[in-house]
Amino acid sequence: MKKALFPAIIILMAALYFSCSKKKTYLEFDMPYSTDIAVPTLTAGMVYTLTTQDVLTRVNEELTKNATNSNLVGEAKYTSFSIAVKSPTVGASLSFIRSIKFYINAVNLPEQQVAFRYNENKICPPAGMLGSDCVDQIDTLLPGVKTATLHINDANLKGRFMENSVYFKYKIDPLYSVPEFTITLTHNIHVKAISE
Repeated sequence: MKKALFPAIIILMAALYFSCSKKKTYLEFDMPYSTDIAVPTLTAGMVYTLTTQDVLTRVNEELTKNATNSNLVGEAKYTSFSIAVKSPTVGASLSFIRSIKFYINAVNLPEQQVAFRYNENKICPPAGMLGSDCVDQIDTLLPGVKTATLHINDANLKGRFMENSVYFKYKIDPLYSVPEFTITLTHNIHVKAISE
């Protein structure tokens, strides 16, 4: 009996050791970014497609800091995306925007629309209709407004933010002509991964 008990204890201990050593810890962390964008003079009646300089993702630094690597990342999604007038500090506002759309680009990957904002009245469906838990609302950029939150598309951007850099293409449709100005783009990526 003792001869059979000793190997069983050894097998049980080995099973416990290997199951513990392979235990995965699930991680969630944020990667915040802020990028200044120079916007040229815009003329009403034209839609402009512009691109930003490369934005360094600092992904390796962020992954190392959080004890994971790109192979262990399952999801990277935007949780916030906003724009604000940086300069000129006097007179400039975002109320000139009829619409603005941001697309993210990375090497060897197709562009992906990530955020947008329309400067218009939006009417919600009448109360009681399926999926209509809102009331009539206005999605308007008021005169003098200097900051705006954009609506985020729910897309997994893992492939793009695992690159060393990304860049944005954005389309602006102005309601009226405006001189050149600079906006600050502030965005946050929420990452879900497992530890190494």
